[in-house]
Amino acid sequence: MRTLAFVTRIALAVCGAVLCAAHLYADGSDLAFPRLGIYHGNNSAGRPLTNVDGSLNAEVLDRYAKYQLAIFGATPLTDLRKDIPAALRARNPNMKLFAYTMPNTTWCGNGYDEAAYFGHFWKTVRRYSGVDPPYTNCDMDGIGFLALQPGGSADPSTPNVNFAYRVSQNGSWRYPVAESIAELMYQDIYLSTYGDGRRVWDGIFFDVYCPTLDWMETGSTKFDYQRAGFGTDNSNPANRQAFLNAWKEGQVVFANRLRALIGDNNFALVGNCGQGELHQQLNGWMSENFPLQNGGTWLSNMYRPVGGYFWYDLLFRNPAYNFLFSAASDSFNGYAADNLRKVRFGLGSAALGEGFGVFGDSSGQILTYPYYNWWYDEYAVDRSTGESSSSGMHTGWLGGPQSARKQHVWANDSSLVGDGRFEGTTGNWQFRVFSPAQAALTFDQLAPEGSRSAHVAVTAAAPYSWAISLASAAVPISAYTYYSITFWAKTTGAPGLEVSLGSDGGPTLGSIYLPVTSNWKQYQVSFYTNASLANGRVYFSLSKQVGDFWFDNARLQQGVSSVYRRDFDYGSVFVNPEYVPLTFDLERPFRKIRGIRDAAINDGSSVTTVTIGAQDALFLLNQQQTDGIAPVGPRILKAE
Repeated sequence: MRTLAFVTRIALAVCGAVLCAAHLYADGSDLAFPRLGIYHGNNSAGRPLTNVDGSLNAEVLDRYAKYQLAIFGATPLTDLRKDIPAALRARNPNMKLFAYTMPNTTWCGNGYDEAAYFGHFWKTVRRYSGVDPPYTNCDMDGIGFLALQPGGSADPSTPNVNFAYRVSQNGSWRYPVAESIAELMYQDIYLSTYGDGRRVWDGIFFDVYCPTLDWMETGSTKFDYQRAGFGTDNSNPANRQAFLNAWKEGQVVFANRLRALIGDNNFALVGNCGQGELHQQLNGWMSENFPLQNGGTWLSNMYRPVGGYFWYDLLFRNPAYNFLFSAASDSFNGYAADNLRKVRFGLGSAALGEGFGVFGDSSGQILTYPYYNWWYDEYAVDRSTGESSSSGMHTGWLGGPQSARKQHVWANDSSLVGDGRFEGTTGNWQFRVFSPAQAALTFDQLAPEGSRSAHVAVTAAAPYSWAISLASAAVPISAYTYYSITFWAKTTGAPGLEVSLGSDGGPTLGSIYLPVTSNWKQYQVSFYTNASLANGRVYFSLSKQVGDFWFDNARLQQGVSSVYRRDFDYGSVFVNPEYVPLTFDLERPFRKIRGIRDAAINDGSSVTTVTIGAQDALFLLNQQQTDGIAPVGPRILKAE
C-alpha cells in the first residue's frame, strides 16, 4: 500500500474551541460536529413517543432528545400533542425539530382528527371538487386531485395533489392548489406555538417534493392530463408537456408563497426527491440511499452540479440544512458489521460539508424497526476520556471546523502525461479554444509550487464544456484500472471546473464538476475505467462560465490515493470513498475513539499511520485531548 503525504491548506478557523457551542458556523447553524439527525419519528398517534394509552413514553423521548435534529410527522406534534415537542425541548433545548410533510400527497381524511393538520390538508385539496363535502367523504373526484388515465380515482401511491392546477388571471397564471397548501402550512405549522408563544418547529421537511413527475410515468401508467385541466386529449404530447411544465411551476409557486408568508430567514425549508433545486427558497435537501441515490456513486452524489452534497452547501440559503441519509443493510440488527461501516461512511461524508448524517431503516417503519435505539461509537464521545458515550451531552464532540475539507494525496510528482508544472510553458499540455467561446492563456508568477502557474481568462462562455480546455498529452489508458488526476487550482468569477478523463471525439471514462474556491487548493480526482483508450487525455474544461482559472502541477497517475479529511477543534474525520482500502501517514499522533459497538476499529490506540477500509471513514481525537489515556478492551454497557 502506498504511503500518502499530507497536503497542507490554510485553515479556515470558524470559531474557537471554547465558544463554538454558542457561535454560528460558516453555514449559519449553531450546531457542532458531527451533526446528527434522525428521520421519520412517529405515526399519527404519536407513537413511539407515546404509549398505547396516549401517555408520554419517557424512555423513548430520552433517546430522541440525544439527537441534534429530528424530523417528526406534523400531526400530532403540531396540533393535538404539543406536549411531545415540549417534552423533547425540555430534555434538549438546543434540539432542532422539523415537521415532516408531503405537499404533493394526501390520503383520505377518514380516520384523522378533523382539527389536525392532516385533516386540514385533506379538506384543502378536497374543496376544489366544487363543494365542501363531509370530512369523511373519501371521494377524490375534484380537480385538486390527480388521477391516472383513463380517469377515475387518484392513485394514493403517487403524488396525488394537483399542483399543476392553474387559472388565468390578468394575463398570467395563478396556481390555487399550490398556494392553498402553502397557506395551510404557514397557518398550521409555522404559526404553531406553545402556550408561552415559543414556536413548535424550527423548519418544515417536504418529502416527495419532486421537480417533475415524468419519471413516475411508464408506458402503461400515465397521469390524466385532461382531468388535471390540460386539454381534452390525453394522447396529445403537447397536453402532457403543458401538464409537466405547470407541475414544475406549481412547485416553485408553492415554495415562493410559503417563504414569503414566513418571512423568517432562520426558519428552514428542506426538500427531498431527486436532485435539489429551488435554491433561493429552500435551506437544503436530503440525499437518500447515500451514496447510491439516483444510481450514482459517492463521487457523483457529492459533486453533481445539481444534486451534489458539496454543491448544496454553496447553493442553498443559510442556515444550511442538508442531509445524507444512509439506509441500514440489516434493519433487524442495527449493529451488523455493514451497518457500522455505513454509519461511519455517511456521518463522515456529511462532516466534510455542513450537513447532517442520518441513519435508519429505509422504509421509515419506526415501530417495526426501532432505529431510535441504535447508538454508535461516532455519535457521542467523552473528550476527557476518549470513550464513546451513550449520553446526549457528548454529541457534537468534534466541536467546530478548523478547516475546509482537503485531501491526502501522493507526494511524488511523476506523471503519465508528462510535465504539467506550467513554468512559463504549457509543457505537455495543450490550450484549446473553439468559437463562440473566447479565452486567453498567460503565465502568472504566483504559484503554490515552483515559480509560475497557468492562468486562463475566459471572456466568452459556450454551451458545451469542451469549447475551452487545457488538455494533456495523449497516453494509453487501460480498462478496469484506477487513475488519479492531481492538480492545484483556484478561480475567481466562476463557481466550478469540469475535470474528465477521455479522448478527442471518443468516450469519456469519467467526469466530475468540482466547486473551486478563490484560494489555491490541491485537488485529486480518481476514476475507475470501464474501457481502454489508445489516446486518453485529461481535460480541464472551462467554457461554461466567464471567469479566471489558475492551474499548477497537474499530473495523471495510475492507482488511487484520495482520502478526504476535515479538521475540527477536538479531532479530525477521514473518508475513503474508493472501493479499495487506503493506508497513509498522519502528520502528528491522533487517538482513536475507545468504542463499544466496533472495538476493532475504535480501539482507543494512539496512531500515526492508519488504514481506512473501502467506502469507510474514521473519526480520530486530537492526541493532546486524551493524553494519559491508555487503550483498554471493549466495554459492555446497558443494551440500547
